Amino acid sequence: REKIFPKLRDANNKISAFLKKETKAGFIDIYPAMLDASGNPSRELFLDDMLHMKPAGYAIWKTRILPYLVR
Repeated sequence: REKIFPKLRDANNKISAFLKKETKAGFIDIYPAMLDASGNPSRELFLDDMLHMKPAGYAIWKTRILPYLVR
């Protein structure tokens, strides 16, 4: 998965730019919160496969997304 990080960032940027033009949509950028101090995906948040998250990863999602759901 690390090989495709540049593509993931590019896709996120394009999606974010598109959604800025939409009146009833938004983009929640979770990506930076999932990185360690070196800018790599935090191993603390993922299982050994670095694909599936541990509860700590989902806790970050909940913290970041919940405010938008209760609006």
